[in-house]
Amino acid sequence: MPALDPVLIFAIATSIIYILLLGAVFRRTIGGDRSLLILTVVLILGLSWSLSLTFPRLALFSGIRIETLKYRIPFYHIITLTLLFYALTRSFTRRQIPWWFWALGLAWLVLTVIIYENVLGTPEEWWLGGNRTLPRSMGNTLIIGPVWAFLVISGYVILVREYKQLTSPLHKNRFRYWMLGQTLMAIGGGLALFNQRIVGGTAFLLANVAVTYVLTTYRPFDLREGAGRFSVFLINTVLAVGIYSVGFWAASWLVHLYYTTNAWLIWAGMGVVLTLLVSPLLMRTHRWLTDMIFGSGYDARDAVREYSASINNILSLEQLTNVITGFMQDTFQVKHSQLVLVNFEEVKASDPPQGYYLLKVVASGEGLPTVAIMADDSPVGEYLRNARIPLTQYEIDVLPRFRETAGPERTWLAGLSADVYVPIFSKGQWVGLLALGAKTSGERFYDNDLALLSTIADQTAVALENARLFDDLRQRNEENEHLNLELTEAYQELERLDQAKSNFLNIASHELRTPLTQVRGYTDMLNESISEKNITPETAGIMAQGLRKATLRLESIVDIMFDVSRVETGTLELDLVPLGMASVLQLATDAWQDALRRRKISVNIVGVDNLPTIQGDLQRLKQAFSNVIQNAIKYTPNGGHIQISGYLLTNPENPEEQAVEIIIADTGIGIEPAELERIFDAFYGAGDPNLHSTGDFKFKGGGPGLGLTITRGIIDAHGGRVWAESPGYDETHYPGSKFHILIPVNPPTPPLA
Repeated sequence: MPALDPVLIFAIATSIIYILLLGAVFRRTIGGDRSLLILTVVLILGLSWSLSLTFPRLALFSGIRIETLKYRIPFYHIITLTLLFYALTRSFTRRQIPWWFWALGLAWLVLTVIIYENVLGTPEEWWLGGNRTLPRSMGNTLIIGPVWAFLVISGYVILVREYKQLTSPLHKNRFRYWMLGQTLMAIGGGLALFNQRIVGGTAFLLANVAVTYVLTTYRPFDLREGAGRFSVFLINTVLAVGIYSVGFWAASWLVHLYYTTNAWLIWAGMGVVLTLLVSPLLMRTHRWLTDMIFGSGYDARDAVREYSASINNILSLEQLTNVITGFMQDTFQVKHSQLVLVNFEEVKASDPPQGYYLLKVVASGEGLPTVAIMADDSPVGEYLRNARIPLTQYEIDVLPRFRETAGPERTWLAGLSADVYVPIFSKGQWVGLLALGAKTSGERFYDNDLALLSTIADQTAVALENARLFDDLRQRNEENEHLNLELTEAYQELERLDQAKSNFLNIASHELRTPLTQVRGYTDMLNESISEKNITPETAGIMAQGLRKATLRLESIVDIMFDVSRVETGTLELDLVPLGMASVLQLATDAWQDALRRRKISVNIVGVDNLPTIQGDLQRLKQAFSNVIQNAIKYTPNGGHIQISGYLLTNPENPEEQAVEIIIADTGIGIEPAELERIFDAFYGAGDPNLHSTGDFKFKGGGPGLGLTITRGIIDAHGGRVWAESPGYDETHYPGSKFHILIPVNPPTPPLA
């Protein structure tokens, strides 16, 4: 029986492995996955390399120059495979492969064929100097090798740069596998260049196994975890063997020392003692080593018990959030954590209705996003609702089912900087998420971590539901309190308005009664004088003058009432013309010269001469300023002072926007802060109307109390604003008041009716 050819067996075995790798790739949907397409070509070339090793052993190829094929095929393969592996590395790291790379690769391959096939006819021995020569085959390798080395080193550089930017341990684990494959590829290519075809082919096969495993498995076995668990097993095994060895040595020593026919009792007793002692020791050792290597640092049962106790009686959502995030950070040693609340709403569209989830982060670190909208058909949302298990950011980045995730949603998730998302369900409804960042140790979240997080999420659901119910109750109480406050304020306002109307009626009747009494009195006197025929021209003139004064007073009151009506209905009409503020203020002041002289109140007007011309209604602006000056006269004691100042204001963002500000300041009794806005209300009057004296300019004199209301209406119609300032009301120290009137230089054009 002829002996088996080891090279043939090796070639067949490697070919079978390559076929299995191709099958694993084809089980995946290749579609537009560039990495899988390139890997398929690499595996096919690797298969052909393995098959080429069978050529010298098969009679089928007896007519072919076997020795030529035996060396050339692997050499050309290593060139092509190096190019493709470099392209595969760029594709794996999501880097673009430029067109010129393929052009240069093709040129290199052609140059390799020219050199290796000796198209140029170089001698078999290259002279180096003296008696030293270099075989042409070795010279070819030295010429082609630098390009090969450059591609290998470039692949390493790309992997190292990308690895340094990774934060996810799962991503790093994939890169470790790829670095292993890159290393094996470099070893295999280097050996093949120096005609070590079998060993080089083996290294290349192992490299292809590593990268195929990475591209066809989304969660490859953690190398660091495997090394750690093997270390724990090895240490425990060595410890157990050592203890049992020492124990049975001691048993043997006792049997030898106390020679007895019942030696089996000593052996059995020692076995029982060792079992009772070693088992707990090994369990403790295993736990200690696991905690030390993997850094869990917690007992799952104790953690659940502690968490349940900490959230049991918390009803405040804010406090509950702080406890949850704090527990996550302390237990799992993560950099940050967030609680995300989920509310489902339906958006009614025409065809068809589509829903979405509103995700709100209630505990967020600085710079982290807060609110996002997730469609109900979102791949991430569907997975969390259906699977109801933790989802890692690594899975979102790698799994094909999440490739259709919307851009804004993906950006929001990336902004959270979370490694794992744990869904929270309450009464079958998705109500929230626990988003945990990376561990400070750099380790991944292991299965025991995810299992504990799922348990914590279940407990969180109950506490969260209680907190939300309590929060709803609190909000309703606040709303009720707010409504009660509004009702109270509305009632007070109605009372104030009712009192204001009563005051107005009292004041109006008082104001109207005086001139009416004068009219009646003069009329009676006139009739009596005519009947007695003793009226003189002087007496008739006095009576006529009195009647005219009373009727003018009545006309003034009626005009005020009409002006208030126009202000309240928005029917106040303006006749806009270019105006100088100096002339307007002078006219408004001149109307009260007699009152100022009688009350010995001085007026000083400053800063108005250089103000720009404005567009305004002369009569209305005169009326507005006159009302304010009248108010200042009424509430300033005899001998007081009124200061009228003008300023030009310019919008720094738009220099073309200008306004004039007129400030009328007095040294009067002042205004209570609570009354500063109310004094512009219609029918408002402070104090007892019955105590008001009749007159337009007497100190604290009476009147309808509508002057400031009309002033505000006029200024508002010009596109301006009026307000009052005062430190308070004091009839002893006279703190005074300031009225600010702001009028734009070019008022806005009123809309067309």
